[in-house]
Amino acid sequence: MKIAVFTTEFPALSETFVLNQVTGLLDRGHDVTVFSDRPRDDGLVHPDFQRYALISRSRYPHMPRNRLLRLGKAPFRLCGMALRNPRHVIPALNVSRFGRDALSGRLLYWGAMLKDRPRFDAILAHFGPVGEFADSLRQAGMISGPLATVLHGVDVSAYPKATPGAYRDLFRRGECFLPISEHWRRKLGELGCPENRMDVHHMGVDTARYVYRARRRDKSQPLQLLVVGRMVEKKGVADALHAMAGLIEAGHDARLTIIGDGPLRERLEQTKDALGLGDRVAFLGWRKQDYIARAMREADILLAPSVTTESGDQEGIPVTIMEAMACGMIVLSTWHSGIPELVEHGKTGLLVKEGDREGITHTLIDLAEASPEQWRRYSQAARLKVEADFEIASLNLELERKLRRMALTAPVA
Repeated sequence: MKIAVFTTEFPALSETFVLNQVTGLLDRGHDVTVFSDRPRDDGLVHPDFQRYALISRSRYPHMPRNRLLRLGKAPFRLCGMALRNPRHVIPALNVSRFGRDALSGRLLYWGAMLKDRPRFDAILAHFGPVGEFADSLRQAGMISGPLATVLHGVDVSAYPKATPGAYRDLFRRGECFLPISEHWRRKLGELGCPENRMDVHHMGVDTARYVYRARRRDKSQPLQLLVVGRMVEKKGVADALHAMAGLIEAGHDARLTIIGDGPLRERLEQTKDALGLGDRVAFLGWRKQDYIARAMREADILLAPSVTTESGDQEGIPVTIMEAMACGMIVLSTWHSGIPELVEHGKTGLLVKEGDREGITHTLIDLAEASPEQWRRYSQAARLKVEADFEIASLNLELERKLRRMALTAPVA
C-alpha cells in the first residue's frame, strides 16, 4: 500500500510510537511517506531514523513559527503555488471554510509543498487535531485517500474541553478511529465518535530490543529509581521527588535518575534542592535510546506517577512503561487514563491514586522491604504482559490489516 503518516513533529524522541509504526510498515513492504510540520528540536535522533533513511521519506512545509516571518514569506509561497499547483490557491485562502488553517497560512504552506493531489491507499494521522488537519487537506483537494486517526490522550482529554465542537466534522467524514486504550474508546464514544468506526489499537515496543533481567532486592545496595519523560505537569515528576524524600526519611538508601527535559526542569531542580536530596537525584536531560535502554537494565523501579492537569490533559499509555516492563523493571504508576490496562495493580506492577505522594512513598517502602519472591513475581509478570499485549510486531501486523480493510471498504474519492 501507499501510506501517508501525518504527525505534528517527526522525528520526536519522546514519540517513538510513531517511528515504530513507520518502520514496521516499511518492513512489511509498504511505501510510507511521513508528513510533519517540523522535526522536534530536542537535539537527539533515534537510530532507526537513520537506519531506515527516513529523512528521504519525510516531508515538511517549512512554515516559520514566527508569525511576521510567515506572513513575509507568504506572497512568495502563493506565487509558487499559483505556478505549480494553481488548484490549491483558492482553498488555501478560503477562511470561511477552513477557518484558522487558512487564516494562519498553514494551508498555504502545505498546499505549496503538496503537488498533483497525491493519492494514498491509507492516511494515518497521529493525534486528533492532526486528523482534523489531514481531513482539511482532503477537503481542499490537496491529498486524497481514506483517513484513520490515532487518538492518544491530550487529544481526547484537554483538547475537546478547550475546543467547542472538536471533531464534529472529523467524526462525520473520517473512515477509521484508533484510540490507544479502552479508556479512550469510551471517552470518544461520549464525544460522539461513531462506534462502528472505532477500534482500540495499542502502541507497542519491540521486546527483542530489551534485555530482560528479573529484579531482585539487594538490601546492601541503594534502591535504584528511574524517571523517563518530558518535564511537564502530567508526568508527576514533583510527586516522584517528594516520594523520594519520604523514602530517604524512612531510612532507606536510594538514588533517583531522571532522564528527560522540558519547561518544568528548572522548577523541579529547585524542588530537589529544597527537599535536600542533593546528589541522590540526578537530572540528565535527554539521552539517546541506547542509553535509556541501558539505564532501564540497571535500575530497579520505574516511577511513572502521571496526573491529570488543571486543563484536563492526560496521558495515553506511556511507551516508557512498556519499555521498562519489557526489561523486567518493577513499575510504580498511578490509576490514570489507560495505564491500568498495562500495569495491573498487584500483578504486573503497582498503582496509587494520582497525586498521592504519601501513597507513593509507602509503596516504595513496601518494595524496599519486600521479599525476593515478590520482586521476581512482579518482574516476570511485567515482561509477559508486554509480550502478550504490547509487542510491536503483532500490533503492526494488526495495523496493516486495519488499514488494508479501510482501504478496501472506503468509497473512491
